Amino acid sequence: LSTSWMYQQSLSTMLSQQSALSATQNQVDTGNRINVASDDPAGAGQVVSLNHVIAANAQYSSTIDTANTRLNTEASTLGSVNSVLDNARTLALQAVNGTLSASDRNSIASQLSQMRDQLLQLANTTDSNGNALFAGTSTTKTPFQMDANGVVSYGGNDEQQRSAVGAGLQVASSDPGSGLFMSIPMGNGTFEASAGSANTGTLVVGSNSVTDLNA
Repeated sequence: LSTSWMYQQSLSTMLSQQSALSATQNQVDTGNRINVASDDPAGAGQVVSLNHVIAANAQYSSTIDTANTRLNTEASTLGSVNSVLDNARTLALQAVNGTLSASDRNSIASQLSQMRDQLLQLANTTDSNGNALFAGTSTTKTPFQMDANGVVSYGGNDEQQRSAVGAGLQVASSDPGSGLFMSIPMGNGTFEASAGSANTGTLVVGSNSVTDLNA
């Protein structure tokens, strides 16, 4: 009986060592200490939680990259808009020269018309996914349309797109075209100076400010 028991114990020990060796070999092959939940139930639970964190961080990183790309495209587009407006301002100043002929003014008018079309094209810029940059959250719409009379209308909305860049953290990743291109303040943004209808003389406006907006 004792000899049989000793053989049984030896066999059990060998099988246990073989199982441990197999588990160790599996860890070496996979590079993972935990391959199935039974390897370490508590550790397996932590692995699942960490995998969720890693997946969320990867998604946030992708969202941040997309938002950066959109904002960089927007900044570049608005830089081009400013350049076109500067050129239009220069032409407008040239047009007030009394020595210009009608042909010269017609040429300036033609150039300004082309600049208007260029501005319309810039305002309808899309991102790398084909979504409109300046339509608010209505990204599948073409935000600006011009009718046969040259009147431009805005078809987007006034909302900013926002991107999730962390747990409970969002940042704006676009600006609606209504505020950038349509809601342009008159004058200096606080008041507008103009000559009265009965004034047939001249008007000179210098440096002015408002001290009491309620007056």
